[in-house]
Amino acid sequence: MWADIRYNFEYFLKLYPNEVGYRHNYARFAGYAGDHEEFMRQVKLFPSTNFAYFGGVDRFNQQVERAQQHIKKERK
Repeated sequence: MWADIRYNFEYFLKLYPNEVGYRHNYARFAGYAGDHEEFMRQVKLFPSTNFAYFGGVDRFNQQVERAQQHIKKERK
């Protein structure tokens, strides 16, 4: 299912590159799917972060930290 969701976000963002707010949605779904690298890629593309969308600053920072830890483990 993640492959379909990812494809649709990529397609949408290719058609509408200025709709950067949807990168929050993309990042959130990537996090749900355990695609930590895509989560981090999208986070870096946010012009600003809507922390409330992720449950607040602390929850967002925890998710970023968790993703970074998983990426480090995967690269070993």
